[in-house]
Amino acid sequence: MQNGVPDDASRLRPPWRVAFKQFLVGVPCELFGIGNPIKGDDSAGLYIIKQLRRMNGKRPRKNIIIHGAITAPEITPPRSFFKESRIIIFDSAELNLKPGSIALANISDTRYGFFSTHNIPLKLVSSFSSNPSRVWILGIQPEDVSVSERLSDTVRQSADEVITFVGEILRGEEE
Repeated sequence: MQNGVPDDASRLRPPWRVAFKQFLVGVPCELFGIGNPIKGDDSAGLYIIKQLRRMNGKRPRKNIIIHGAITAPEITPPRSFFKESRIIIFDSAELNLKPGSIALANISDTRYGFFSTHNIPLKLVSSFSSNPSRVWILGIQPEDVSVSERLSDTVRQSADEVITFVGEILRGEEE
């Protein structure tokens, strides 16, 4: 594993779309968006969760909850981290890949510091969970995290891809 990314490319298979779709079947699932609204591409998770919630509501299915944005994950973990739901976090992520790349990873399988674009690593946030292996992150490689309230075009395209795909699953349109 290098910088939190598995060395064995097979660990990233099936592709994020296939794996993500499997997550939304059967078990309770809670979706969160994390980011900093004034650090450019670091707001990708906030953008994704805001759009998903706007398009699908807070509870699009019986076993799925779309939470509001979290701008300071290091302060207080949501109560969900202490329950038994699967947790999926949308965020910008340092993947050491080209900007806009998307990856889905279990936080338990990452190294300390993985995906840290915040004041603390998300791996530490997952330690609040009663079962960290149920905490997953769908991350987008940022292009620009300088002070700005705007996503780069590259990251916005990737975020829109995530929004479209997840929205289709939530509405039962994806095959």
